[in-house]
Amino acid sequence: MATTNPLMKQDNLEAWGDEPAHERLRIWLGILNGLFIGAAVVLGAWGPEFYRLADLSVARPYNGLVMSSLLILFVCGLVGWLTAVGRKFWLTLLSWIAAAVILTILIANTATALQTTAIWLADRRFWGFSIYPATTAVPFVTYVFGGLFMMLAFFLFAIFQE
Repeated sequence: MATTNPLMKQDNLEAWGDEPAHERLRIWLGILNGLFIGAAVVLGAWGPEFYRLADLSVARPYNGLVMSSLLILFVCGLVGWLTAVGRKFWLTLLSWIAAAVILTILIANTATALQTTAIWLADRRFWGFSIYPATTAVPFVTYVFGGLFMMLAFFLFAIFQE
């Protein structure tokens, strides 16, 4: 067994093995990081709603929430992949803050737009009808206050990811 001098600077890639496998592992860890963050957002946003809808005697009460959950998981997984491939702090920070804004808009519009879309996709007879009409213009400040904590949390996630 070869001895090494503990004072010599070690190459990090030497400990990981070959570089392509290290890069693939980093990408998969980035995707998993994004999916876990997305799962936490989904459980926080829609966990109680899924529980409440379980008692309804309605066929397919979860369609809009499932669509929203899949979109949230997709956005977070995509941002996790992007930050793992890019490996730049500013890219990570901007990507997660943009994801927080997108998720805030998704969560805010699930009750109207995504629920209506889910009904349209489930039964073509309702196609084009405004099942859950959108509210009048929501002020921008509502989105800012609604997503402030998510933006702060994602800002911290971006710092800790790097």
